[in-house]
Amino acid sequence: MERTYESYVARTEAIIKNFEDEVKEAQETGCEMMVDWRYSAEGRIDNIKNLKVGLQEKADNLTKHFKENARKFCNEYKVTLPNDEKTHTEDVANALKVIDMVGFKLTPDILKSIMEPLKHSYTNMKMIHDVIYAKGNVSEAGLAGIGYDEAIYETLIEYMGINTSAVEYLDRLKEVEDIENIPGFKFSVSMYGGATPVIITPDVPYFYLTLPDTMKELGKMYATLENEFSELFTKHIPTDGELILSSLK
Repeated sequence: MERTYESYVARTEAIIKNFEDEVKEAQETGCEMMVDWRYSAEGRIDNIKNLKVGLQEKADNLTKHFKENARKFCNEYKVTLPNDEKTHTEDVANALKVIDMVGFKLTPDILKSIMEPLKHSYTNMKMIHDVIYAKGNVSEAGLAGIGYDEAIYETLIEYMGINTSAVEYLDRLKEVEDIENIPGFKFSVSMYGGATPVIITPDVPYFYLTLPDTMKELGKMYATLENEFSELFTKHIPTDGELILSSLK
């Protein structure tokens, strides 16, 4: 028995370390080439070029494995909020029109009237939720005292209901999904004189570095939510006690 999210975390960390080790090894090889008397100046430059090509191929391959690992994590830990499968095109258009017309004079009663037709479509409710929060955030960045009444946000939470936690989980999961669109491992090569003639610096994207912690947080969130919403979070995350008992068998 294992917590599979921990396996994904371990693979993520291993790939990052593998890349850093490859860069370190390439730098050591490059330094040896630059001081090797058997090579001419042109030969040394060609060797460094070939070294860069080889390291780039390794970086691209590790990026492929890194994104594949993130993709598998998302496939295993994704959840789908219940939806009535209706498009609600007119309901959504009406809601957005009302929100735009009344502006910050929006009241809980008006909000309820436009949310009611959408109450079984969590995708659309989340969209209305995001629109209102975005407009509210813009107002906060502008004039003080201009914005939605606190009762509006309370009404939104009321309509999102118990699924607020699930929506927060999905928002966090999107950070892992977005890894797919983030450029992969890179490096830069600098050449100097002296004891270290070649310096190769690894460039690991910030969200690659934070991915292990994000996966851990999602795993722990899932373990909590599976108890609250068993119909949504159907994958069981073993507890510490279950892991200990399993190891004793």
